[in-house]
Amino acid sequence: MEKSQRKPIMAWDSQESFDNEGRVVWWSRVDDRYQIEVQRIDRDNGQLCIFDRDDNDRLIFEEDVGLSYGAVIGPDAEDVFIWGKIVLDAIDARTR
Repeated sequence: MEKSQRKPIMAWDSQESFDNEGRVVWWSRVDDRYQIEVQRIDRDNGQLCIFDRDDNDRLIFEEDVGLSYGAVIGPDAEDVFIWGKIVLDAIDARTR
């Protein structure tokens, strides 16, 4: 799918930790504007995506990321820490 057409998998108002098909490894929201998702590519790889809710959920950032231990029972805490830093740096770079 083209980058311009990609949308978040999780609904903005969802309270679930992941989607039923296991495509989302981890997700979060930032500043009541950005939806962050790590979408599974395969067992060991995902794509970190940032969607801008204020701009019709447009994909504004993506980066390939590894999934420690295949994220079989959820994301590794160190992965989440790294992803969070990537996300905040990307958002801060857009707002400067």
